[in-house]
This record gives sequence, structure tokens and C-alpha cells, in this order.
Amino acid sequence: MAVLKLTAFQTFQNSESCVLHHDHFIYSCPVCREELRVNGRSFQCINNHSYDIAKEGYVNLLLANQKRSQEPGDNKKMISHRRQFFASGLYESLSDAINKIVQASLASHEGKYSFNLLDSGCGEGYFLHRLNAFLQDDKRPYSLYGIDISKFAVKAASKRDKSVKWAVASSFDLPILPGSVDFVLNMMAPFSTEEFARVLRGNGRVLVVTPAPEHLFSLRQHIYENPQKHEMPKQALPGFKLLTSQRVKFTRELQNEDIINLFVMTPYSWNASPTTREKVMSLEKLSIEVDFVLTLFQRAF
Repeated sequence: MAVLKLTAFQTFQNSESCVLHHDHFIYSCPVCREELRVNGRSFQCINNHSYDIAKEGYVNLLLANQKRSQEPGDNKKMISHRRQFFASGLYESLSDAINKIVQASLASHEGKYSFNLLDSGCGEGYFLHRLNAFLQDDKRPYSLYGIDISKFAVKAASKRDKSVKWAVASSFDLPILPGSVDFVLNMMAPFSTEEFARVLRGNGRVLVVTPAPEHLFSLRQHIYENPQKHEMPKQALPGFKLLTSQRVKFTRELQNEDIINLFVMTPYSWNASPTTREKVMSLEKLSIEVDFVLTLFQRAF
């Protein structure tokens, strides 16, 4: 496997752990906002706030007062089903479209620093992992970061790809240094526009991936009595200018196992009645439309 070209981040793997060897990261302390650097098996700031590096290689930067529940975000069952669903390759077309947009931004990057990308709401890491593989042959230096509020998601992501930097964190209070990011990827996850503007460099970009009207409508017809189609996302983001907008739409035929994985991995399963759950999970096949809008913005100030 090719090695990520950045000398700022290196990994060493053995049968038990992933050890980090360097202290150049874009993390900031969630308590005092000072820069975090690696100190042995932990990240530490100048005020001695310390955060242990898990054996899988990720760091938990989510403070207790930032949690609204004991285990916020997607649970272990949702992550397991999401990983199985993505492994089927049904969303590769969406991933490929995202990769090309990022590659074009990397190609136009002229800063003296390496190209830092942050996936805010990275889930179990499928899209960032495929992006990393896609960029492996690129000659320009880059570094990939993924954060999610779900510890189960970040743990799964860290097991998948050791050359990406993973952290448990809130997208509304990013433990990221100001002006340290060139590109933010956000896929169907809550976010703070102000936080994106804070962590981005002067000409930094944000790619927002949002469900379009037809997305999973056939599945929703089996869940709701009168399902409503999604509205088209707004082509505006305060403090940012619109660069491009692209709609990615395709149809996939799902068999029972994929239907179950898709249903359980989405919020649709959270409040569904037992009768509805049984009906959906017993479907033998289902044709679904995957429908997204990929909107690229650039920081305007």
C-alpha cells in the first residue's frame, strides 16, 4: 500500500497498537484552545490538558459538557449496518463525484502549507477512506482529518484507515486551530457555518452534500403514510460564495440484506413502529433513487 507523503504524520503499526510519531497536527485543546501536540501516547497542550490516543489511533476530544447523551451520535448497531451497506459499493458513484471535486481543489492549491482536509461528520470513514485511496498517486502533499461525535463511528473509521487522522469531536465546537484547514467536507451532518469559517484558511472551501428531492423516496413510501420529498438545498452559505453545484442522481436495485442495512443505518428506523420495521425489513427487493446535491463554496472573507 502506498504511504501518505506527508512527513508530518507517520504511523507505526504492530499487532497491538498504532503509535503516532510527530506532533504537527491541526488539533486544538477543547478546554483552552491552545495547540495540541503528541506527547508519548497522548495529545497535550501547554496548559497540560491531556487526551489519550486510543489503541486504534484516534483521539477523543469531546468534552463531557458537549454531550447531550451518554453516547451521542450513531450507535454501534447503526455503524455496523452502515459499514455493510457501503461495502456493497452502492454509493461508489457518489464517492467518485466527491473525490473529483476534492482533487480539483487540491490541484489548484497554491499555499505554502500542505493541503489539509477536514471531514466534519465523517461517520465510519467510508468516503474519506476512498478519497485517501483516490489521492494516493497525487504528487501534491495533503493530510486528511475526520471527526464525528460518535465514538463508535470514529473507532470503526480508525480501524479502516490508519493514515487518516481521526478524532471524536463536536462539529459545533471544532477542536481545530483557526485558519488551518483548506477544505471542509460535510455530508448530511449538522454543522456550524461560523466554525467552518473559523478553521478555514482565507480561500478555503466547503463541500456540502445534501439530499435532493428524490433521495430514498421509495423507501420513505414504505415508512410514512404521506411522505414528502426533500426540498432542493439552498445555494447559499453566509460568509461564503458559491463556486459550483452538481446533482448526483442514480437508481439502485436493493435485495433484502441491503434494504435492512439501509433502513437501520438511517434515522428512519429510530421512530418507526414495530409494524413498520417488520414491513420494511421483510421486503425482498426495492428500487431506490440516490439523489444528492454537491454544493461547493469558498470562504468570502
